Amino acid sequence: MAKDIVVSDEELRAAYDTRIDEFIQQPSRLVERLIFSTQKEAQDAIDAITEGTTSFDQVVQNRGLTLQDVDLGDVTETSLGAAGPLVFSSTEPGVTGPANTDLGPAIFRINAILDGNIQTFKMVREQLLKDAVLDVAIDNIAGMSEEVDDLLASGATLEDVAAETQMELGSIDWHIATEGGISDYEEFQIAAATLTTENFPTLAPLSNNGLFAIRFDTGVPAIFQKLEIVREDVITAWIAQTVQQQLVAMATVIAPQVSIDAPLASFGLVENAEDNMARSASVDDAPPSLVFKAFETPVGTATIVEGSSDVIILIPRAEHAADLDNDQVKSLQNILGDRINAALAKDIFEAFGNAAREAVDVNINQTTLRSVNSNLLGGG
Repeated sequence: MAKDIVVSDEELRAAYDTRIDEFIQQPSRLVERLIFSTQKEAQDAIDAITEGTTSFDQVVQNRGLTLQDVDLGDVTETSLGAAGPLVFSSTEPGVTGPANTDLGPAIFRINAILDGNIQTFKMVREQLLKDAVLDVAIDNIAGMSEEVDDLLASGATLEDVAAETQMELGSIDWHIATEGGISDYEEFQIAAATLTTENFPTLAPLSNNGLFAIRFDTGVPAIFQKLEIVREDVITAWIAQTVQQQLVAMATVIAPQVSIDAPLASFGLVENAEDNMARSASVDDAPPSLVFKAFETPVGTATIVEGSSDVIILIPRAEHAADLDNDQVKSLQNILGDRINAALAKDIFEAFGNAAREAVDVNINQTTLRSVNSNLLGGG
């Protein structure tokens, strides 16, 4: 739908101004901070760490704290107050201090140094345009869902829906191991696996804000094929499975060693960085589950994501809170609100109809019904 949507430069510039914090980012650091009661305690701790007689982790543990207790996450120089200049004077990760803070003397461990990034309107115009037309498309899809629901409820076929709306009709030879296209979405997999010829098509959402409805056309029974017929396919599949198993085993050994201080590149692996990835984003040539996995994995912890023919070691480097005042976020909230309201209205209507039918005894007088039908057919 997005290809037919037009967005003016004025709208794009307004979107750029609204998202200015996303495009103009100050230099930042991933920092942990340990507060002490006195300057001497802080100095003794930093001296012991510098001399190598202890470590930052050990000092934190000796204080009865965990690394989560002292983690500040991604911070800018101004957010650190008086300690900012000292922390930002470091040109590489490590421990520094002591420095005065509002809570007392503190030492800091810098886990990563993130450079600032300034992107002009011209540099991000194409991305702004893509985001804007997708927002409009998502709104249009949400608005279309009620129309499609009504069509299906009235008995329209999928062909009718495709003819009367912007939804597209397609067919797929699906089985439980099918990959690619709509089969990569869990919502479709679950619906297809439980579908029977008795099911009427109903509208359901996809995780990418799309909509789908499916119908069971024909079933093809499983056929046992002799080895001599499929020998080459079996060899290819066995090799692919074996390679995949070895990749998983290798990733299982490497992943626990990966951290912000020990990135993937240090293990001789190809490293691809994705910055400012939203929950609705997708990564080219990566399984759809990657983004979901990224948001359920703690920052600084590596996890494994299996693709169809590869294995990805994923490590979130930072987490940014959602800007609930952002126009894009407000738009998504409105879309979700409309969907929830539509779903609730449908559920309430169905519940009312069921309750009404159960509360009233309906008796059909067949003689009267035949008489009425006879009059209608005869024009009487």
